[in-house]
This record gives sequence, structure tokens and C-alpha cells, in this order.
Amino acid sequence: MTTSATDKISDQFCFDPVHATIKQTQEALKLHKDRLQNASNLADDIPIFLDANVLLNYYKISFTERSELLKFFDKNKQRIYLTKQIEIEFLKHRVDHIKSYLKSVEEFVHLYRNIKSEIERLKLGEIKGFDHFLTSNNILKNDYPKLRDELSDFNETLKEKLKELFQTNDFDNQIKEKEKTIEDIKSHLENQADIERKDPLLEIISEFNVVENLDAEEIDFLKKLYDKLNNNYKEIKGDQNHNWKHTFPGCGEKKEYPYGDFFIFHEILKFMKSNETGVIFLTNDVEKNDWLLRKNADLLPYSHYIVNTYIATSQTVHVFQAKDKIRVSYQPVFEDEKVESIDTKIEKESKEVKEASNPLSNTDNSEIEFSAMLEQFEREYEWFHKGSENQAFQYISDDEFLYELFQSQKWARDYGDNFVGLRSFIVKYLGSKHYDFKTSYNVKDNLLENGLVEIYTHKSNNDFFSDVEAVKLTQKGENIAQNPRIISNW
Repeated sequence: MTTSATDKISDQFCFDPVHATIKQTQEALKLHKDRLQNASNLADDIPIFLDANVLLNYYKISFTERSELLKFFDKNKQRIYLTKQIEIEFLKHRVDHIKSYLKSVEEFVHLYRNIKSEIERLKLGEIKGFDHFLTSNNILKNDYPKLRDELSDFNETLKEKLKELFQTNDFDNQIKEKEKTIEDIKSHLENQADIERKDPLLEIISEFNVVENLDAEEIDFLKKLYDKLNNNYKEIKGDQNHNWKHTFPGCGEKKEYPYGDFFIFHEILKFMKSNETGVIFLTNDVEKNDWLLRKNADLLPYSHYIVNTYIATSQTVHVFQAKDKIRVSYQPVFEDEKVESIDTKIEKESKEVKEASNPLSNTDNSEIEFSAMLEQFEREYEWFHKGSENQAFQYISDDEFLYELFQSQKWARDYGDNFVGLRSFIVKYLGSKHYDFKTSYNVKDNLLENGLVEIYTHKSNNDFFSDVEAVKLTQKGENIAQNPRIISNW
């Protein structure tokens, strides 16, 4: 589509949060609210713009979630758009994300091989470093010979006990079984490893619509406008009560070249005006508070963005966190959720989760087959709790739990395997939205007692997956979950 002169980004058509009348403000907010329900449900074929991070996170998540994400993209590819800036950012970082994933595959296998070596050493009765300590420590040899003899006797006793332990238990078969499982997973991962050249994501998104470039004149204008707005924002940035009024897309950016989000906003603005349509923008870039404002567990749109967009285009833009509408956790993992031992065994820890604010503090890390995943998850947990001053965990209400489960069930019916894993829902999904784990489990118990949710075992039809403890709404719970006030509380 050829851009007319009136669609060209300039001082007459750009982000300008200052000049708005009462009438324009009222009309803009009313239009946004009137269309919110359909936009929130991704209904009516409203054009959807995806941020680059939504695409790049594909290379980090489990294969189960990748499959769901691809189904969503494929089903909606005719209405999904990328701006040229997003296309540039995706291609710039894509290979780096793939290589990070491949490195994780190597680390996963290497970690188990180290564990296996330690087990083999124990099988021979060896305690790592004990013999070396007894024979090489000069203080022990020269000054404490009696202690050395005692420790030597103790070492020999341990060796005999360990040998006896391995002789009287079926550890060899267990080790072989675990090794076969690891090799199966490794093979499964390696089959996915050539995604740099044979990439199912690239295949699908190549069919997405890409809007036209900003020209050199527009880019030059936007850089100057960004710098001007940013100078104003910096002056009030520390004032938590008023800085939101001066927020603009990209103001939270700390990169040396900070203009990307500002370009994206204006590329979308041009599309809206040229096509006379409202749009949905999905992003997971929410921690900088320059696309959405975090209020406790909620992410809210900035009113001046809504008004500004309406003045420029007579349309409205709905900005959502992608993980709220695309119901995958976006949590990085380095193994498929096969051997559901990962889910199952962490489920066994749920009682401990209820007894401690940190649900991982008492987890038994001796389980060989999920130790690597658990270490990764602990890092994620730490990030959620301490990664940002705006990321305090919040208590979830009964209504919020029901609504989130309702949306997850809808996603599972459309793009998944028609079930919602209990642990995945509470720890991975609600946790990623900053809801407190302990409270979520307590709310689940309360809803279960009142007949609003049901816990059951999902039987997998795929031999590569184990059975999972799942959660679903009862009819009574589903009726409550569809209460529209939870959706429109912006």
C-alpha cells in the first residue's frame, strides 16, 4: 500500500501526549473500552502485531509449548503482522537464541554424564577426594598420624559398605534405565537441533504480513522526537507518582541505540491510519513499564497512549502481555516435558510448597533425572523474586484463579492437548505473572473444597509423555470464571 502524504510520520502525525481535548479524551477511552472485550479474546479478526520477543522466546520453551505456539501462529497467520523493525530485530537475534538453546542441550547431557561418573565411583567404593586427602595432606601425615589412621580405617569401612550396598540393590539396572531415558531425550533434542536451517517457526512466520519501512526522513524525525521526549522523561523519572504521564514507547530502554520500540509504535500507527483499523499489540517486554504499567499483578494500558493513538488515527490500540493471551509459560527449559517425572515429582513436593513461602527451598535435589531442570527453575524463581523492584509477588483471589484457569483451558482446547497441568499452571504460568505460589495452592484447595475446580489425572496418548495431575473448572466454576468484570478492570 502506498503511503499518502497525510500518513507520513511528521510533527503532524506522531506520538504527542500533550495536546488533547476533553472530547477527544472521552471518545478515545470510550472506544478502547467498547472494544476491549473482543480484543481481550482476540476476536473479530482484529489485526495482531507481535513483538520480536514473542517470536524469539519460541527457541527457549519446551517442545510441548513450541507446538502450541506454532498452532496459534498457523491458525492466525492471515491476521498477524510484523513491523519492519520487529522483522529486523528477530533476524538479528534469532541465531543467537538458537545457539543458546543448543548449548543448553550440551549442558543437559554433560550434567548427567558427570552424575553417572560419580555413581560409578561410588559403586567401586570410592569417596571423591578421600584417598587423595589421606595420602597428600602433609598436616595430616606429619602432625596427626593417629587421626590419619582413624580416617583411613573409616574410609575402608565406607568402601566396603558402598560395595555391599551396590551388590544388594538393583542400582545397575536403575542406572541403565536412567541412561536410556537420558539418551532418548538427547536424541529427541538433537532431532530438533538443526532449526537454524530447518526451522518450523521461520516457515510459518514467513507467511506473516510485514508492513512497509519507515523512510530515512521519518527515522531521522523520530530519533529527534525520541531524544526530546526522553530528556523530559529523565527529569521526572524518579517521581513515581507523576512519571507515568511522561512515559512513551521505548523510554525504559537502556540500549546504546534505544529507538526500536519508538519505531515500532509509529509503524503500527501508520498501519492503523492507512487501513482504518484498530490493532492488538502483543509483547513480553513489560518489565521496563514503557508499554504497560504494572500495578501489583495487573498490567494496565497508559491512558495517554490510548488518547494519542486515537487523535492520530481515529482508532484504538490494545496492548497486552503476550503470555496473557498466548497461554504458554515462556519459561526456558532444556528438555521436553517427556518423562513427566519432572512434573510428577515436583507435584509430590506440593505439600512442602504449602508449608513454605519459597516452594523450592525444601525440594529434594537428589532426584537425578530432574536435578538439572530444578536448578534452572530455581534461577527463574530467584529472578521473579529479586529481578526487579517492580516484581513483588501478589496474592491471587478466587475470581482471578478461576478466570486464569478458564483462559488456560480455552487455550488448551484450541492449541494444546486439551488439559491444564496443575503444577505447570500454578508454578510456571501463574508464577510468571507474579502470583505467589503458596497462595495459589491454597486458593486451589479452597476452590476444590467448594466444588469450583476438579483435580484429575490426564492420561497421555503419547508414549513419550507420562501421566500428569491436571486441573479443570467444574460447570459451577466455569460460570463464575466468565464474569466480565475481571477482564475489564483496566
